Amino acid sequence: AVCPNPQITRFSPTAGPIKGSTLITVTGINLGKVYSDISALVAGKPCTVKPDPYQPATRFVCEVEQIDSETSGAISVTVDGKYTAKSDSEFNFVDPVLSSLTPSAGPVSGGIIVTLLGDHLDIGSEIQVKMTSGVCQIVKQNKTALECQVPAQNVKSTGEKIEVIFGGYRKEVPDVFVYKPDPTVNMIEPLKSIMSGGTSITIRGDGLNLIQKPEFVTKYGEKHFREGCEVLTDYMMECKVPAINSPNINITETSPLEVHYWFNMANVTSLRNISYNGFGPMLYYPDPSITYFEEEDRTKTFHETDMLSIQGRFRMVNSLMASVRVFVGDEPCSQTEANDLSITCKPPTSTPKGTDDSGKAPVTVRIGNMRSVPGYLRYFLPSENSKPITLGVVLGVALPIVFIVVLLTICVLRRHRKHKPEENFIP
Repeated sequence: AVCPNPQITRFSPTAGPIKGSTLITVTGINLGKVYSDISALVAGKPCTVKPDPYQPATRFVCEVEQIDSETSGAISVTVDGKYTAKSDSEFNFVDPVLSSLTPSAGPVSGGIIVTLLGDHLDIGSEIQVKMTSGVCQIVKQNKTALECQVPAQNVKSTGEKIEVIFGGYRKEVPDVFVYKPDPTVNMIEPLKSIMSGGTSITIRGDGLNLIQKPEFVTKYGEKHFREGCEVLTDYMMECKVPAINSPNINITETSPLEVHYWFNMANVTSLRNISYNGFGPMLYYPDPSITYFEEEDRTKTFHETDMLSIQGRFRMVNSLMASVRVFVGDEPCSQTEANDLSITCKPPTSTPKGTDDSGKAPVTVRIGNMRSVPGYLRYFLPSENSKPITLGVVLGVALPIVFIVVLLTICVLRRHRKHKPEENFIP
């Protein structure tokens, strides 16, 4: 005998496509001893109970077939032909909508992620995305967007249609996807960096904007180091050189570390051994050494006409000037130049933000990921800065007192004159 009083506690999914089938998993209590004990309806439509997977009394799966129009209704279960349960919430049959895709083009090697936009894109139990060249593998989806990874092109065409299949119900994206030649690279500069990395390199080529998240990768030993790139145009992008985080590397300014590198661009393989194809290795030099300011408290005095000079060993910095930044306080130093032994720049002409109460602003040198504070630049002395305040306080208090004293003196003198006896008065 089966237990009475069946209950439906939940079901999934909560929506499915019209004109397509959906497998619905129903969970509850007292749902029969075997799958054949159960019959189910979804919004009044038969739902065929499957023998597998079935968990006695607690869970079953049924398949509801297509209907012609959108509707909704509760799920009802009958056990052993006499005990019935109905869900509290309703199952919805909806017509999914596909409105557009982005991006609309990619490399023939595939691998980029396209986003299909629309509505009801997360319904049903099975969704597939197909193109002429193959399956677009779904990586993420929600109600209004579906993301999939494009396959490599295997059929020459001017544009490929994308079709989304919801449990057998086929819907077509109104736009086509266009395959274009894989990106190429013909210039990389500079092929130099420092061990801390973070310096910029410029890449020129063609078709670079076909890739969404390109990466620049270097290899040392068995380790790979990665940094992201920013695509500026179809012909140019900028990448950061990754730091090499390996101890005990013996390099000098005349004997840099040589490493091979490549670009990770979706499924494009032609750029994965680019350092072997005539471009040569990336040269990693020691981080520049920066000398602390020699003045007392490592503090230089600001003079409006003077350039700020920072001493150190900067042999390779000239070729990395795009990655060199000097800050005084929180503001940048301008007109930055470098030679083998110094970096010079024009400091802010007025007291910058980040200056402390003693008038000192820290001088910070940044070269890629490297950061150093060799000292401070003093814009004013504490006593000088406080003089206007002190004078203001003194004048604010003293002037009223002086005014009152003068006024009282005048009053006393006038009173004295008024009551003074005349010169020839005889009592």
